[in-house]
Amino acid sequence: MRSEEQPSTNNLSSVMEKRRCKRFRIRDNIYLTFCSGLYRLGRIMDISKTGISFEYLALEEHCRVDRVEIDIFSNSRGLYISRILCRVVYDIRCNDYQSLIGLENRRCGLEFARLSEEQMSGLMPVINEFR
Repeated sequence: MRSEEQPSTNNLSSVMEKRRCKRFRIRDNIYLTFCSGLYRLGRIMDISKTGISFEYLALEEHCRVDRVEIDIFSNSRGLYISRILCRVVYDIRCNDYQSLIGLENRRCGLEFARLSEEQMSGLMPVINEFR
């Protein structure tokens, strides 16, 4: 799916149908950032053993990427999991209106490419809490 596509029920439904594991909605302030030179910082919306989605603010002319490394963190939880390699599954605009200051709200879905034992042990308490 290209990042320029508008969100629709069909697009999100088809992504959800392809998921191998059920995602659990995060009801807390847990954040994600890209490790590369491409700066994105957003709030995690849902998580599973195989992937994660988050919402973020972006410049309307943002770059599309296929693979990223991410960090997951929460100061209130003392949570920090670094350098998780992911494949970008989708990156879509969340709303239909244009921002006056050149920003748009976007939602991005990531599939974990591989997790080390340390990364998985950091993620499992979060997944289990919101299960």
